[in-house]
Amino acid sequence: MPQPAIIAKLEQQLRITIAPFDAPDLKAFMRYGRKGDDNSQYFLKDGKLTGLKLRTLGLKDTSFLEERELAGLQGLYLAENDFSSLQLPGHLQQLRLLHLADNKELKTLEFAGSMPLLEEIDLSDSGIQTLQLPACPALQKLDVSRSKLEAFSFASACPALWWLDLSGNGELRKLKMPAGFKALQYLYLYKSGIQELQINGKLPKLVVLDLEGNQLKQWPEKLLLPEGLETLYLEGNPIENIPETIRGSGERHNSVEDVRQYLLSIIDEDKVEYLHQAKMILVGNGEVGKTSIRLKLLDSKATLPKKKDRTQGLDIVPYELKALSPDLTGLEDAIDFQLNIWDFGGQGKYREVQQLFFSPQSLYLFVTACDDTPEDKESYVTFDYWMSLVHALSYDREQERSSPVIHVVNKIDKERMDIDQTAHNRFGNVEEFHAISCKHLTNFEALRKAIPRVLPKVGQGIFRDQYNEDWLGVMEELQRRQGEHHITYQEYRDEVCKDRLNDGEARAWLRILDRIGTVIYFGENEKLKDWIILNPNWVKQAVFEVIDSGERNPVPQWRFEKQIWSHYSEKEREKLFELLQAYDLAYKQQNAFGEQEFVVPALLEHESPNYQDLLPQEELPLKLRFAFKPILPAGTVNKLMVRLKDYIYRGLMWKDNVVFHHPDSNAYVQVEEDWQEHFIYLSVYGKQPSVIYETVTSTLKDINNDFKNAKFLKELEFTVEGFDGEEWMKKRLLKKAGADFFNFLWEKPGIHYKEEDEKNIMDQVKELIAKNRVGDALEMLKSLVPAHLEAEVLQLISRYSKLQRDSRMGILANNDENVERNRIVSSILNLASEAERDNDHTGLSDSSDQEDETFTNVTDQTKKILFICSSPSGKNLLDFGKEFKSIGIARQLADSRDDYAEPIIKTSVEADDLLHIMTKYQPDILHISLHSSKSKGLYFENNAGQAEPISAEDFKDIIETYASDPDGKGRIETIVLSCCDSEAYGRAITNFADHIVVTKDLFPDKAAVVYAKDFYRMLFNNKDIGFAHRSATSAIKRKKYPSDGFAHPIHEIPFLIKNDDK
Repeated sequence: MPQPAIIAKLEQQLRITIAPFDAPDLKAFMRYGRKGDDNSQYFLKDGKLTGLKLRTLGLKDTSFLEERELAGLQGLYLAENDFSSLQLPGHLQQLRLLHLADNKELKTLEFAGSMPLLEEIDLSDSGIQTLQLPACPALQKLDVSRSKLEAFSFASACPALWWLDLSGNGELRKLKMPAGFKALQYLYLYKSGIQELQINGKLPKLVVLDLEGNQLKQWPEKLLLPEGLETLYLEGNPIENIPETIRGSGERHNSVEDVRQYLLSIIDEDKVEYLHQAKMILVGNGEVGKTSIRLKLLDSKATLPKKKDRTQGLDIVPYELKALSPDLTGLEDAIDFQLNIWDFGGQGKYREVQQLFFSPQSLYLFVTACDDTPEDKESYVTFDYWMSLVHALSYDREQERSSPVIHVVNKIDKERMDIDQTAHNRFGNVEEFHAISCKHLTNFEALRKAIPRVLPKVGQGIFRDQYNEDWLGVMEELQRRQGEHHITYQEYRDEVCKDRLNDGEARAWLRILDRIGTVIYFGENEKLKDWIILNPNWVKQAVFEVIDSGERNPVPQWRFEKQIWSHYSEKEREKLFELLQAYDLAYKQQNAFGEQEFVVPALLEHESPNYQDLLPQEELPLKLRFAFKPILPAGTVNKLMVRLKDYIYRGLMWKDNVVFHHPDSNAYVQVEEDWQEHFIYLSVYGKQPSVIYETVTSTLKDINNDFKNAKFLKELEFTVEGFDGEEWMKKRLLKKAGADFFNFLWEKPGIHYKEEDEKNIMDQVKELIAKNRVGDALEMLKSLVPAHLEAEVLQLISRYSKLQRDSRMGILANNDENVERNRIVSSILNLASEAERDNDHTGLSDSSDQEDETFTNVTDQTKKILFICSSPSGKNLLDFGKEFKSIGIARQLADSRDDYAEPIIKTSVEADDLLHIMTKYQPDILHISLHSSKSKGLYFENNAGQAEPISAEDFKDIIETYASDPDGKGRIETIVLSCCDSEAYGRAITNFADHIVVTKDLFPDKAAVVYAKDFYRMLFNNKDIGFAHRSATSAIKRKKYPSDGFAHPIHEIPFLIKNDDK
């Protein structure tokens, strides 16, 4: 087709060459490609110039856009240039797609008038500062993320807009949206500096609203959350009209349900009341007088407790503050306020459990005494440790500060102790210091007055937060029933909530009450979710009874039943066993007689066993340590024992110590915790320690993340240091110093491989996945992928870590767990494939200047397999991860593997992309694994990731179009439709393939995996299609799948359609 005159004119004007590009449609032409591949191209449709791409050319002058011959342009791609401003002429009103991403110098974009056909604008990663969007009635997607926006406005609503991303614009300050955004599904405003958000009208289709990291002070008036909203991120916003207890805390904390129910509950302003309660937590070493202070606050004439009466773990009592003045609270009238005193015992053996009850938005009394010295107490803990603990566990992420602390020194009647008050300055949250005597009440009144004076530092929310009166009534009823200790969720609904709260409100309120410490609710734990603890002290007591029992590990279950927990019912014991495991306080095992027993690390002996002779002695052990910041939570190594129980070597465990061994290595590691100094020490024995080291390290990271998320901590991290024989050095310095014996710290994790094997990324990753080592596969991928893919790998690592945590806690049903795991596995395979192509492209392949070709080292005789799958949201994911893996493994084991290229997988495929993908890869075998239904057909994805069914007629049209390509292969040798009820689709395409595998009923995932494994194993060993199919159905039959609910036996569901008209 001849070159349009305007292209020749632009080539001369811009001094570049603009090549034609053959794409199936405009969207395919506008897709991002590698730099250098497609910098300057044009696209014709029906002989007319439709798309123009001038990318990464350093263009500064936009005058070429004034050419009237560009009036019919529908797609304009000008990304990665150097424009400082850009004005679109009026004759470009035919534009549908406008891509201006990565124009770092672009400050303004102006439109000559309305843009009636414009569907998509991409201004991401640009320097845009001001954007006034004209009327764009057809606009569907607007991306201005990670730019420099300071001012943005709509001329009118965009009724077709479904995606709006303004995230990462730190100076935006204000966003106003007129009424009429009826199609908007995704609104991303993450870290945009927004202080004021005005949304007029409803957003009925909204699915995601991301407001995290802004400075929003007021929730938009009368904005209720639509029923379809699935995700709401509010972390970091000081919103005054939604309590923080409702919003929750923590990065990417989804608060949608709690906020939805709260906003609905306060619609009637006449039914709203103040809560006016907070926690006051007393912490410090044992025998310093915490209980004495609590008793004297409640009654100055109270008798001081004797040593035998000191607090065992935790006591909780209310303390009334009367008539707090408006000057203090900021309210119009004086109020009464209730402080719930949490009095912690200071004994060291309780420390692992005590820290679970620390929380932000509380007032802390840190109590020491004149006789509180390390010489007098075995369990003495320093000022720095206590204050570090309080500082970290009370940190309020929204207010960006820790809870206030009053430091109290008791027993000044005994002797004087010099207090270095400059130490308070290291933490910044010690508000007042008081030296008192509880015995003689010396200076006690000053302490009493200090408490209400410091209270506002907890946060003004404790005074102004309002709740629905029915919600507060439910809370009061639960408090009245504390003597029952616990109730079921159904009792809570029927007897406490009654008709006052619907189910959504009831669950939301339970989550909130759990946050503020009124109850304990295990809403996400599958085995504990129907159990509500009304009295947290009751649970504490049950745990402390185990710690105080003096039992030796392992503890037989019958000892719990007959002695330790004999006063609890069988049902209570069952729940308490689950609770110990949910908190990583114990693990269950069977003894040699098949009896159940529990190992409780808190009961371990202090004395070290003689273990040295059991470990390799050829060389001295390598010394490592993990330096934790800001604290090392006590009991971290105990949790490590619980999670890695299968790797404990010969039962070698003692107080704060354990020895691990991984069966895939000949190395051993002794782990020791020093929580006071914030270190975990590792002594590594044997050779090739990378596997056991990675196992310990990754599990510690999981424990850290769990604790960090549970306590809403700002940070909880650790760094690795090694001992070179003279001093401790950070990993970076060890590498720089050439300490070769620490090579495993920076070598490629997961499996050992040679540098020349890097181009076989896919094989290595699949090998790890085949061994069910998904975490190792991710770590390997992270070390091998090019820079532009690192963020995607890190996101997968985060998702996999969360999946493991949720699985351990019993949050996920098995089906949900498999769904997410398969999503992650398929994404890993996709990224590995892309990384391998990038390596080929950058010179790791045999020919550095070869085309970007997915099937490398392929001859005309080599057959190609293309695996197509999709995972639309709202649908249970098919187990295509295992299905695809079985194909790769079959090829690796085959005698004739060189006859077939490495299979390629494409996930999250949209129906509109299928033809383009097939045209690009030209497969001999097309394997399609999708969800389907009889009524709607095969489910691909749309561009929002949602299910998009495709009819048999449309599917036929795609396959027929592909087969008619004069430059392509024509008919496909084999198409496998691994989808339920796919017969109609197979019948529709019989003229375009030699063999088609279809199904005539529901086809279980596990059967699909068995079929693929056997079918391709035969195929790769030079068997014909008919024999391979028969072998695969026979393999299903041997598995003896039940046929209940199926019209046919499982092995008869897939059948082969042969087309002899070749």
